[in-house]
Amino acid sequence: MASARLALAALLWLTHVWATSNQASGAEVEISKFDPFRQHVIFKMKGEIKRGDLGELQARAEFLKLRTGPKGGSIRLIVFGSSGGDVQEAMRIGRWLRENEFTVLIYQECASACVYILAAGVERIAPDEVAVLVHRPYLLDQPSTGSLHRTMGELLQLSRDYFAEMNIPEALADEMFSVEPAQSRRLTAREIAFYRLNQQDMAYHEAQQISAAKRLGIDRGEYLTRLRAYQDAGASQKCLKERFPERQISCLTNEMRRFGLMSPDD
Repeated sequence: MASARLALAALLWLTHVWATSNQASGAEVEISKFDPFRQHVIFKMKGEIKRGDLGELQARAEFLKLRTGPKGGSIRLIVFGSSGGDVQEAMRIGRWLRENEFTVLIYQECASACVYILAAGVERIAPDEVAVLVHRPYLLDQPSTGSLHRTMGELLQLSRDYFAEMNIPEALADEMFSVEPAQSRRLTAREIAFYRLNQQDMAYHEAQQISAAKRLGIDRGEYLTRLRAYQDAGASQKCLKERFPERQISCLTNEMRRFGLMSPDD
């Protein structure tokens, strides 16, 4: 549940940044915010996914001297909107984001190759108003070696393997490959939930809760009991009714402490 508080803090931070900076165009990567002491970072990426985009993202991380690997208590967020592009590059970006434990928040539209990047987030935020569109990846030319049948089969298997690596049902790949490239299909809210595109990665979720229980000096069973009480009380929903994000964050913090999900030092 602490992740919900961090996500709100990140969104508040981002709202301020966007109010004071110009939006990037094309496939450029923008550094929206960086705190060098706490290693909080927000990247924004928009446009067609092209070969070399991972290098652009890594170059900005290196420029910031961002520590690589697990994020610890830092906020790492990438805000992403794209109509698609190079699937292989999307997978490379996704693996880098997962290695560095980024949350992925989509906006405007997330279509085709963008879905591979959304899947990579340790936390995936897909607002209801943002369309998640899928279709079969397509080739720009005949493969230089092998048949089209073999090439498409290999790409389908690569997609299945990638989604499995990200703890996403492999059936998402089959869903994508069943839609012709010219006929993108918007996933329903139920499908987005089924494919886990709007939630924490399940392994990351487990690690977070085990760590939280240890910090509180309780076992996992007691932590889950407290969490159920928090959820049954509708604490999050109550806090999100607050008008201002700062008050939402403060309310969530107080409620989590009240239910024993955070210590006074957190």
